[in-house]
Amino acid sequence: LQAIVSAILLLPAVATAEIPFDAAKLGHMRGVLDQCSMVSPQKASAYLLEMKTLIGSATKSMVDEATMTDEYQQSYSSVRSELGELSGEALTTACLNYLQTPP
Repeated sequence: LQAIVSAILLLPAVATAEIPFDAAKLGHMRGVLDQCSMVSPQKASAYLLEMKTLIGSATKSMVDEATMTDEYQQSYSSVRSELGELSGEALTTACLNYLQTPP
């Protein structure tokens, strides 16, 4: 019984260990993409390119799995909240600065 409980507790760690990128970073980038794309829709492709670079050759199921993690969801929520507190001009500036910052 203890072996079964241990296996169940380890399952999420084993499943997410196969994701070839940082789920928290993906959540952060997706939060920036969503928030900044509303302010500067013409720059959305630049944010998507950054996400594609992070994701690399990961499959859709790997990305979907990453979006279900606590790390992704907390990071996504946090960055959306922080950016949502900025005024329109400050948000536009923050978004442009994000694109100009090396990874």
